[in-house]
Amino acid sequence: MLPDPITIQCELCGRFGRYRQAKFFQIAGTSEPTSALPCFAAAMGCKRAKKQLEQSTPGNPLYDGRCQVTYVLP
Repeated sequence: MLPDPITIQCELCGRFGRYRQAKFFQIAGTSEPTSALPCFAAAMGCKRAKKQLEQSTPGNPLYDGRCQVTYVLP
């Protein structure tokens, strides 16, 4: 279970933020924690995450420059 608020960071691009769970999952458009990260990053303007979501269809492997956003756990 994720803490509330949720803290995320991407060491690749330097993005960092803290969001209440309800707002985070609303922006992500999903309540599943694993898939919420790239969806949230894409919704917040990350070009790498957008490309990752476009290319993560069956039979099409993820490209090498994918978004590296992660949860920061206490």
